[in-house]
Amino acid sequence: MNKKIIKNKNGFTLIEALLASALVALLGYGATKMFLDGVKVWNNGSVRLALYSEARICMIALTKFVHSAQGSTIRISRYDNNQPANSLISGILTEALYVKTTTGLCCGSGSDTITVGSANNPNKNHTYIYQQDNKLILSYPYLVPGTDIRDKNAVDANTYPKYVTLSTNLESLIITYDDSRKDKTILISARFAKTGFKNEIIRVNLNQAVSVKRMHTTGYYAN
Repeated sequence: MNKKIIKNKNGFTLIEALLASALVALLGYGATKMFLDGVKVWNNGSVRLALYSEARICMIALTKFVHSAQGSTIRISRYDNNQPANSLISGILTEALYVKTTTGLCCGSGSDTITVGSANNPNKNHTYIYQQDNKLILSYPYLVPGTDIRDKNAVDANTYPKYVTLSTNLESLIITYDDSRKDKTILISARFAKTGFKNEIIRVNLNQAVSVKRMHTTGYYAN
């Protein structure tokens, strides 16, 4: 007696099922990778944009400092022997300097912008901007309000340095004179770095040539 073999045309063979599973897995992997790549691009792009904004704020502060300082008092040095050479600039300001910090509210006030100016510096003390490890710091002389500026002893007793952290993402700062014979232009090169997606390091480099507007005598290095 002949037996008829009935085939189920609505089912799948084992090979077809395995191929379908592999295809679904491949599509899932591709979709996941595209999603993670999108997250990486978005995250790193946001970090880079924020870091660039921070770098610009710091570069503006350095530029304003050079423009406002008396050229003959400008000194290029470093904070200490553990810091890179030419990573500090100091001088006596001849006018008010408005500086914005990128690390939050400054000096216990409700603003992230501070005013540093010669009006509060009768003893003509230096203002400093320098690298200390991964920080860019501004140090300026602060005179206690109400001090009689005609009394030198009172001014000495009531003047002390204040510190403002302009950035905590500074990787390197190099400050040099463009022409050591004239010392009328200062070159500033700064590199900032911050961790992005999955610990990827995002870096921003800025370079600026700044003219010394109040030059009387030559500046000098003091490393």
